[in-house]
Amino acid sequence: MTCSFRLWPTQHQSRTLSQRTLIASPSLGAAASLLIGCFVMNRIVARFRRRIKTCRILRKHKKHSILENGIPARFRGSDASQLSDPKSNSPSYEECHAARSRLESVPAEVRRLILSVMDLPTLKAAVRASPTLYQQYLLDRHFLLCKSIDKTLDSVAIDAYAVQVVTTQSGDRDLEYLQWLQLLAEDQFIPLLERLTLEEAVSMANFYLRLIQPIRELYTCRIREQISIHRGKTIDSPQTPVEISRTEFIRLTRAMYRFHLLVQLRDSRMEWLTGRQNSRMKLYLKLLEPWEIEELLSFYQFAQGEFDKILDDVQWDLHPDNPKFNDQHRPPTPEGAFDLSNSWYWNGYVEGLTLHGLPLLHTVLYRIKNHQHLVDVIQQHMQASYIPLNTMEGIFGETEQALERSDTEPSDKNGMQERRDPLPFRGDSEPDAPPLAWTTIWGGTYSNLYGWYIPDELREWGYVFWDATTLEAIGGIELLRHQWDDCWGGDDPRDDL
Repeated sequence: MTCSFRLWPTQHQSRTLSQRTLIASPSLGAAASLLIGCFVMNRIVARFRRRIKTCRILRKHKKHSILENGIPARFRGSDASQLSDPKSNSPSYEECHAARSRLESVPAEVRRLILSVMDLPTLKAAVRASPTLYQQYLLDRHFLLCKSIDKTLDSVAIDAYAVQVVTTQSGDRDLEYLQWLQLLAEDQFIPLLERLTLEEAVSMANFYLRLIQPIRELYTCRIREQISIHRGKTIDSPQTPVEISRTEFIRLTRAMYRFHLLVQLRDSRMEWLTGRQNSRMKLYLKLLEPWEIEELLSFYQFAQGEFDKILDDVQWDLHPDNPKFNDQHRPPTPEGAFDLSNSWYWNGYVEGLTLHGLPLLHTVLYRIKNHQHLVDVIQQHMQASYIPLNTMEGIFGETEQALERSDTEPSDKNGMQERRDPLPFRGDSEPDAPPLAWTTIWGGTYSNLYGWYIPDELREWGYVFWDATTLEAIGGIELLRHQWDDCWGGDDPRDDL
C-alpha cells in the first residue's frame, strides 16, 4: 500500500481555476444547490459511468492484443479473451466532450456534490478527464476520497479500514488487536471522514483500485467458468465479462479484504505455527459467520491454486539438479534452488507464497512479462510455511472445530447449531445475511460448520457468492445439491458431532 494514488492528470495539463470560483458561494442557497444537483447529478454520473465502462473495454482489448503473444493466458486473465467488439458502442469525441463540458459548467457546489456520490473508478476517471474537476478534487481531496470509499465499499469499508490499520502497524501484534477487531465489527459503521487522515484515505483508495478491483474481476470470471466445467459444459466460445449484482460485488470484495487480513495475522517469519499464532487466527474467524468464513476460504483456495500451478511451471528452474546451479557446491542446496521433491515441501512453499497476500497474487496474475521474470519473482518470495490453512487440518479442519465445540464455554453459534435455530433465506438485499446456497444445504437452519465439512468442489465455483437470481440462471442449485449429496449421501453432518 505504498504506491501513489494518481487520480488526476499532470499539473501542466490542468487549467488554472481560482479557489474563489470553486468554493460554494454564500449567496447561493442550499435549496437551489440541491435542486440543480438533483437535476443533473444522476444523468451526468450515469453518463460518466457508461463512458468509463467503454474506455475500460477499449483498454483491455488493446492490452490483450499487445500481450497475447509470448505470455501464458493465465497471466493475462481469463476475461481478456472474452470481450466482444469494443468499438461497437464507443462514444464519439464530440459526445464525450459535450458531457464533460456540461459537468464543468455547473456551479462549484454542485460539482462537489456530484463528485461526492461517485465510486472510486468513476471518480478517478472523472478527475483525470477534466482539469476543472481535477482542481475541484484537489481543494476537497480528503472529503471526496472518504465519500467515494464509502460509496464503493458500503459495509466492506470496515474490512478495508482493518486492512489499512494492520498493514501499516509496526512491531508485534498481540491478542488485544483481536479485541479491537471485534469492537470494529460490532460498530457496523466507520465514519471514515473522522477516522482517516488524507494519507490513509489515499492508501485505501489505492489498495482497492490497484489490487482489489482487477483481481476480483478475474476471480469472478474464473468461478463462473468453474460452474460450466462442473456441469460438464465445454467453454468453446468467448463469453462476455461477468456482470454481478451489488450484493455479489460486496460478498466478493469482502472475501478478498478478509483473506488479506487473515494472512496479515500470521507470524512474520512465516515458518512454524505457534499456539499464540494459532489463537490469533482462530479468534479472528470467531468474529465471522460460517458462510463468511466460506467466502474467505473460497478465495484462499483460488489463490492457493494459482500458486500451485505457478510452482509447477517453474519447478525445474528451481530444482537443485538444474545445470544453472552447477557452479555451486553441494551440500547445502544451491542458493536460489528449492527442494520440492515431496508433497510436504511442495505444500509448504505453496502456502508460503499464498500467505504473501494480494500484492504478490496481483503481480503473478498481471505483471509477469515472460517466463524468466516469473522465475525471478517466485525465487524472491519462496519461503516455506507450515501454518495449516486447508480443509484437512489447521483452523479450517475438523479437529480445530471439534476442539472449539468442546470448550467449557460453548459459543452462541454452537448453541444455535445444536438447537437448529431457524435461518431461512431472507433475500439478497442484505449482503450480511446468508446466501441461498448456504440456507439450502442446511435446510434453513443454523449451522456453524465450515471448511472440512463443505466439499471443495462447491468453493471452486464460489457457491456462497451468488444471488438467488444468478443461481437459478446458471443451474447452481441443481449443481449444489448434486455435489452435496455426493459428499454426504443425504446425511446431515451436524447429526454426527
